[in-house]
Amino acid sequence: MNKFIIYFIILFILNINETFSLNVNLTDYTSTFNIVNNRMVYPSGSCTNRYIIRVDKSDSSISITGWENGFTATQEPYAQGVDNNFSELYRLIISIPNGSNSTVLIKPIFNDPQITVNSIAVLTICNTVPSNIGYSKTLPSGYPYKGFSGYYTYLAKLNEAYQLFPTGNAVFASNITGYGFRMLTNNGSSNFRYLNNNYMYFSLILNSNQLADTISTITIPIYGQTSNFEFPNQLYSKRQSTPPISISNNTYPLDCNKNSNMKYWHCYSIYQYSLDDSNKYLFQTTQISPGDAFILNFKVLNDGNTVTYLNVIPTSSILTNNYVFTYYGDRITKIQEFNTSFYKNDMVPSNFGGEVIQDTYYSGISYLFSSPYLGPINLINDQFSSIKQSINYPFGVFNVTSNSINYQFEMPTLRYLQKPISLSVYFGLSNNEIYFDRLYTPTDSGSTDSQPPILYYYGYEEKGSAFSIVVSVGDKDSGVGSISVNLCSVACIYQFSPIDLIQGTIYNGTYRITIPKALIGVAFAAVKLTLTDRVGNSKIFQQNDIYNSNLDIIQIVPYIPPLTGSLDFIKDIYFSENDIDVTDAPKTVILYLKTDPVIPNYSFALATNFRIVYQSQRGNGYFRDETDQVIVSSFNPNTNYHEFTIKVPANTFTGPISYMISPIQFDNVLLYSVFNTSAELRVRSSVSDIMPPIIDNFSISGTTQQIPTIGTENVTFSFDVIDSINGFDYGVITVITDLDPLGWNFTLDPKVNSNKETYNLNIPITPTDRAQTYRIAYAWLVDKQGHVSEYPSVTKVNPFMKLDLASLSITTIGGKTDCQTTSPNLIDFTVISPLIKTNDGLNKTITFRVSTISLSHGISQRHDPTVYLASSSLSVISSNPLNKTLNDDGSVTYFMTAMIPFSFGYPDGITLSIFGVTDNCLNTIGFGTKSLQSLGKTYYINNTIGERPEIQNANYNNGLITINGFRMGYKTSNLIIKFITSGASSLTIKSFVSFSDRQIVTDQIKSYGIENKIEIAIQTSDSLISDYYPLTIPADGSITPSPTLTNTPTQKPKQCPGNPICGGPSKGNCNTDFTCTCIPPNTGLDCLSTSSGSNGTVDPNAPNVIFNYDGEYKSLIVVYSLKELDFNGKLVREFIFSNWSFIQNDSDHFQFQTSVMSGDSIKTNIVVKIVRYHEYKTITFANSNISIEPNTVKYSIDMDQYSFKSNLNTLQLLISASLETSKSDDICSSSQFGDTDDSSYIQVKIDNVILLGRFLKRSIIDGLISTITQTPINMYDNNNSSNSKSFIAMEIPNYKREISLDPNFSVLVDSRSTNSDDPNSICSSSKKGLTTAQLVGIIIGGAFLLVVLVILIGIILYRHSTTSRLIYYKLFKRGFSKNNTL
Repeated sequence: MNKFIIYFIILFILNINETFSLNVNLTDYTSTFNIVNNRMVYPSGSCTNRYIIRVDKSDSSISITGWENGFTATQEPYAQGVDNNFSELYRLIISIPNGSNSTVLIKPIFNDPQITVNSIAVLTICNTVPSNIGYSKTLPSGYPYKGFSGYYTYLAKLNEAYQLFPTGNAVFASNITGYGFRMLTNNGSSNFRYLNNNYMYFSLILNSNQLADTISTITIPIYGQTSNFEFPNQLYSKRQSTPPISISNNTYPLDCNKNSNMKYWHCYSIYQYSLDDSNKYLFQTTQISPGDAFILNFKVLNDGNTVTYLNVIPTSSILTNNYVFTYYGDRITKIQEFNTSFYKNDMVPSNFGGEVIQDTYYSGISYLFSSPYLGPINLINDQFSSIKQSINYPFGVFNVTSNSINYQFEMPTLRYLQKPISLSVYFGLSNNEIYFDRLYTPTDSGSTDSQPPILYYYGYEEKGSAFSIVVSVGDKDSGVGSISVNLCSVACIYQFSPIDLIQGTIYNGTYRITIPKALIGVAFAAVKLTLTDRVGNSKIFQQNDIYNSNLDIIQIVPYIPPLTGSLDFIKDIYFSENDIDVTDAPKTVILYLKTDPVIPNYSFALATNFRIVYQSQRGNGYFRDETDQVIVSSFNPNTNYHEFTIKVPANTFTGPISYMISPIQFDNVLLYSVFNTSAELRVRSSVSDIMPPIIDNFSISGTTQQIPTIGTENVTFSFDVIDSINGFDYGVITVITDLDPLGWNFTLDPKVNSNKETYNLNIPITPTDRAQTYRIAYAWLVDKQGHVSEYPSVTKVNPFMKLDLASLSITTIGGKTDCQTTSPNLIDFTVISPLIKTNDGLNKTITFRVSTISLSHGISQRHDPTVYLASSSLSVISSNPLNKTLNDDGSVTYFMTAMIPFSFGYPDGITLSIFGVTDNCLNTIGFGTKSLQSLGKTYYINNTIGERPEIQNANYNNGLITINGFRMGYKTSNLIIKFITSGASSLTIKSFVSFSDRQIVTDQIKSYGIENKIEIAIQTSDSLISDYYPLTIPADGSITPSPTLTNTPTQKPKQCPGNPICGGPSKGNCNTDFTCTCIPPNTGLDCLSTSSGSNGTVDPNAPNVIFNYDGEYKSLIVVYSLKELDFNGKLVREFIFSNWSFIQNDSDHFQFQTSVMSGDSIKTNIVVKIVRYHEYKTITFANSNISIEPNTVKYSIDMDQYSFKSNLNTLQLLISASLETSKSDDICSSSQFGDTDDSSYIQVKIDNVILLGRFLKRSIIDGLISTITQTPINMYDNNNSSNSKSFIAMEIPNYKREISLDPNFSVLVDSRSTNSDDPNSICSSSKKGLTTAQLVGIIIGGAFLLVVLVILIGIILYRHSTTSRLIYYKLFKRGFSKNNTL
């Protein structure tokens, strides 16, 4: 009994001790949430301070019942999924009386009075706004130019205001509109925007007819005070009260006011004035209704005598009064009034339908609608919030009837989707705004998952000019479906995909994406993170939200806030030269920007405004073309300035250039307010032209045309392309018919006079053709300075502006009359190879066989079907043709292949479809996923990338094991070694030379003098372990290929080049794709070279570039020939290029053009553009960012339609690279070809000089980004030690319309001379030393011989000399006795 009493006494004591051990800790989180207190207020007001307090409790039974001093607080809600009973956040609101300057103690009251806690002391300041706050205007007379966004911006610097409350009242008087202006933003309490505590600015736009003669002083109340603001004159002093009189005034098209269906059209007014009026008047137009803003007229041409303005007239579906005004001095005056009632036809598709699909293998949505052909299809859903991909014809086409396409296709969604989903279809280019959408509600998928994903971690990593976002997310039931982060207020959304997994699985994994800092853009806003699981449960996290049980919050991007909102951040800004003359020639100028603090690893972006585009933004006409250059800064460590290299197009209008610097969001006008003329880039030109090419003198072969009964005739569209000053450069026009949307693609290039060129587009028609209507469906024209006109487009100038819409079509009659509407049949669809991993490990390939037949009309040889692969991320991949066969029964068998990225289709699988099966009567049929399923064909395949870490390859070299792979861990993992040869036990390594999720390097395994076979595996911190990978540790430490184990593919080991790797840490860094990022001035493949300083001389007779270096070395790049090969790789024909035409745009931009007759009437044009770069530059090609280093020559090669002898044939474009030297003695040459993940390279080297060529493995084929390969060709047998020449073939698949390629070259000086160990080396006789292997053999052999000789001599001496035998006894016999003494 006593034992039980003692037991209960112990329990009672423990319970008492537990009660008294309750404790609480308080932490002030106010600054973490970016809350700023201590403000100024009105004299009669009070300050409201806000504080965030974190409360950490030792026990969940502790609760807060109130706060001392009568403070009120609300508990900050946790993000969904957070489970923490021991920590809480509270938001306190404390009212501070005016004039207060004291310390306040914050302390909660608990449910248990015995709980004690230390208070938090905060300093509270509440000052009265001083009576002399005022402001000083920094623009004494107003700036006469618009800013980047098309409106006037004015800056005011506040006096003695360091704690102004941001919602304080600072409002213009309402009568400002009486002077023809209105505020750009007006929320009723303030129409000023704050930069920081010292600056505010406001923006004005023209609004309506000016009522008063002059602009008087306007009173603006600020914080209860009164200050006088002298409103600035915008342009020049008033000179006259009547508007100028135009020389000519025309409206296009002629039927603009006839209530016509404009489709993608605009109406335009074109005014022409004398040169005297060119710089005095700013033209605006408005659609008169309350609050409507003016829209800018474009000053587009100045021929030295007259100035031409282009006015885009607003569209309206009702009769509307429109006016054009002139604005000069301080007056707005109406100069023209006209009525319009035209509208843009949204062309909403008909017969819209569709359904939700819940299949055994996949979930999806079926689309069903009809429409005229409007261009490529773009798909959007509300889970991804951005256009994923533009998909060209024939995707989705079920069949084609006269002037209408019936679409029927399926797209997979998240596997277990149960939530409503909104899907939209856009047509043509995304900015055409022709789309429809529909809300779908999936049926019950059977999943019981009702909880959204849980966010475990959200953070950032510094990456120099870029930064990474790392998120850890889990969803144990259905898995994570999508992760997106929005960093901008408009469409700045970044998606995470399974390929971004660095550790774990979709059920619990860590993801990383990397974003260039300069791409954050001017629209940066608060962070918004959206997580969605595969059921559709979603959770949105906003900036400052608590997201986990540790009460961590979503932090703002740390690379943005210090740079925005403060003009004090910029210390200096100026241009390398100014008042530059761009008459007939572009000029390059550098903008220098200095900041405080200095941030060397930051990249700014500068956007210019050189071109015309019509784009609505912020209620005003905002004119910026997306083709305008965006320039990323480079940092100069010698001067501590950021540098922007700007190319100003020739014939830009005289005056300051508009620009915007992001992400600090300052434009040229705002910067002018502080830095005056040093922030201006001023140009001048005696003639000016920003008008893109326009089509005029248009004619057709007839509105109706009889199809011939014998022979061949042409349907012809004839016209002139006019570009009077800059000259026409290049164009593409597509003609389609109401039955054949595939159409014909025509490339336009200047032949004789680039200012006015005449073209005839001929399409042959024969007696076997059906009657149909031919029309121009697309046009894209560009002049020699990059100004673009486009049809259809709602943002660009229409090249057909002067024409009637009906004039673009020709209808044929007669022709083939026995056509029936019977569709072709699909007789076979087979996946003939599984998903096979490519050598780089990043992609998988799959091969299909498709057989079709049309018993009535035969299969068209001009229209090939395409297999499409779709994933739940709204991505679509199209197949590429391999070959096709016309069978004896009239059927056609096609073999196609597709390359699938590593994570495509994971985890929801891939759906298949076939579209574009067409017969000779243009009957077209498509087979969507459901159709294939109903026919018993393969309609779904699974692409698993595995749930564990994956080793791609590994190698051992000089004591280092380098392992490349995927998902190998975040921050730390274990390397497990199994010894096979030696029989030693397993070893776990945790020490690494370098570690990332894509590459691990360790020096913990050494050579033991014998060959050792091992197996290695990666184990991440979440206990996932990879398959074991075989590796051999050689006896001498050299590289030995890994052996092949059962079911384990062997791959060539990959590592970053160089010894040391990438030149060592001071010269370069190894990337996860096994390429090097070099630290300037180091360059080359392995960062062991520097630039030669030579950027080449361009041969005006051909697109060849000659490099000279040091007077002894000369290299040559030649675009040599075009080969057509059959499907066996045999040569069909070869065109060796000649007769190049040459245009030099400036000292660094060159263009060549030639053509070959690839068919009886088909001329293939080859356009080669060469650009020489002197500075670091980042350019974009095929959605890839390409870093261009100084003294690099970049080629851009475009080819239009090529007439293949067979649809099975392919092309090779051959480029030669040669290097020679005048030296002949003591020298070696070498050549080398290699691959990285995204490019190939060719390197020709003599002595220590390298000619390096890089070839991107991407191209643009028929408007789509496609993968291509490069192959070295042995065509030159005369290489020697002082002359080396190599050919590389760019493999071009069978295409229909056009292709673009993008290689680049540079000459480098290496830190090592060529020797006989280099690949494919040839050495002069004086340099023909021994190779390393030979030297090793000689050394070992010599040493062995020496040992033998010593032994022989010793034996002889031992036998014949007593002294020798005594020495032997002393050294060896007694030396190893037990006593070990002599």
